[in-house]
Amino acid sequence: MRVSNLVFFCAMAAMLFAAARGVNASDDLIVITQDYNIVEHAKEGFNAKDIRQVLYVTADMVAIDEYGDNGKNPTETFLINLKDQRIVNFDHANKQILVNETFAARRQQILLRKKQVQSDVDALAPGAVKNRILKMFGPMLDGSRQFKLADDTAAKEVAGVKCKAIKIVDEKDPAYPPFEAVLHPDMEMPYENSEVLFLLKIVGENMAQFLKDNKTVFGHVPMEMHLQTAEGGKLDTKVISVTKMKLAEFDAKTRPLGDPFEFPKDYALIRKLPPKAVEPVTNKNKPD
Repeated sequence: MRVSNLVFFCAMAAMLFAAARGVNASDDLIVITQDYNIVEHAKEGFNAKDIRQVLYVTADMVAIDEYGDNGKNPTETFLINLKDQRIVNFDHANKQILVNETFAARRQQILLRKKQVQSDVDALAPGAVKNRILKMFGPMLDGSRQFKLADDTAAKEVAGVKCKAIKIVDEKDPAYPPFEAVLHPDMEMPYENSEVLFLLKIVGENMAQFLKDNKTVFGHVPMEMHLQTAEGGKLDTKVISVTKMKLAEFDAKTRPLGDPFEFPKDYALIRKLPPKAVEPVTNKNKPD
């Protein structure tokens, strides 16, 4: 990509976010501070992340700040434009844009990876290796799962709020790892949360649809989540505080980087290569 084209592309993306920021200045804003712990599989073992996140949530925009290394400033931000359906990932330490793509492109990549993983699994002979891979990528390959709400829901207090704890299980497979969540009793998410969870590779396609179909239950702010992610990781979140206000009343000075929905003007876009094919599972690289 030529420099002139790159500058034009970044400028247009910034204009899209600026336009979305100004359209609904009177909308509600929810600010959520939570602990975020994830352990993911990697080629050389595991990648772990145990950080604090701050989410700024409106009907049209969501900004997710990650505070790595116990820092006072966000080290990374996911900016999700729900109106124009675009997701951007900023690396603040290096002033880089790691991702800038449409929801459609992200969905296509996720489904391509799902297809490739399924093909590799199908090529394996029945046995311990295949069972291990199926268990690892179970939430991604969830098309045949029959999800239901478990009956053992209960009340739980989180951040001083009495909430409802729920559990989703596969009614055909009791051994399947459940999706557990604790939901705010009154505060609703102003956007379709299931789609965002899918695009962030937290849940699989079938689970996302189940959450959408049951949005009267899952449309509330998740105060806790405990689940195996679509990529085979283990995720735990817990809200520390949650506040709702009018967007126009939000003081940008309370965020170290200012307005959470403002597109940084001096960040360089990292050129992305086409997605690599998923490495086939063989006896040489099979997990222990």
